[in-house]
Amino acid sequence: MRPRLAVAGVALAAAAGGALAGAAGGGPVLGALLAAAPAALAGWLLVLRPARRLRAELERLARVDGLTGLLDHAAFLDEARAAWARASRRDAPLGVAVLDVDGFGRLNAAHGRAAADRALVALATTIRRHVRHGDRVARTGADELAVLLPEADAAEAARVARRLRELTAAVDPDLPDGTRLSASVGWAVRGPRDLNVEALFQRALEHLDHAREAGGDRVHPPGA
Repeated sequence: MRPRLAVAGVALAAAAGGALAGAAGGGPVLGALLAAAPAALAGWLLVLRPARRLRAELERLARVDGLTGLLDHAAFLDEARAAWARASRRDAPLGVAVLDVDGFGRLNAAHGRAAADRALVALATTIRRHVRHGDRVARTGADELAVLLPEADAAEAARVARRLRELTAAVDPDLPDGTRLSASVGWAVRGPRDLNVEALFQRALEHLDHAREAGGDRVHPPGA
């Protein structure tokens, strides 16, 4: 209900309540109660969001990670499947980059969960601010973030992956011992052997494993 219409509704409801009380012969007390009840209801209507907006907000919250505000894993896969379908129809490029914070378990053990969570939130916020327009960022694991890269060929996906590593190093996690973050990053682009977006994502994860096994703080493949 629009504010102007809602105010008019309050006045009309109050007048109707007063008239009803007068017709019933209930006296001034009953009249006041009947007049106030519709006005109170109209007031609540001003406070509550319209049902469609409330439902949309609940649906949005069901798709995001509660800590970082990024898409959650399931929502990321939904977005990725839709992007895959569009790319397949147009034979367009599509990439995925996945990063993992190096030594996150040790950071958690040394500084506590609250400090580790703050560091992860800072990283998620930084990445979300610096990705390309149209990219989708998600938290797909405890310390694993994924970025969906529409229209990204191998050269562009490699550039974004290197940028993710740089952004991670630039984050200040505000830890008492001055510890800084680093990340291992894997990426992949849609290829003829990928049957679906899950296969593409799995290749990016395999490349992430290569980066970790090589000592971390690196991108795999290193470039294109």
